[in-house]
Amino acid sequence: MNEIERLRAMAREAIVEYYREMQAGRNPSYPRWVNDALEVCKKAEIGRQFSYLHELRVQTKRLTQR
Repeated sequence: MNEIERLRAMAREAIVEYYREMQAGRNPSYPRWVNDALEVCKKAEIGRQFSYLHELRVQTKRLTQR
């Protein structure tokens, strides 16, 4: 599990705990950091995909120039 997957798992667990507390009749505060964390995960994944695509283009260009 990489850092992004761990952060995503922690955020999901916080949301699950929030809903458990609500179902138990308590009035918990919504963990607002979760939204920020999931947005960071999404941007990191997009960045990773972009880097992969860029590397494929570079490799393809090298192969076609031979």
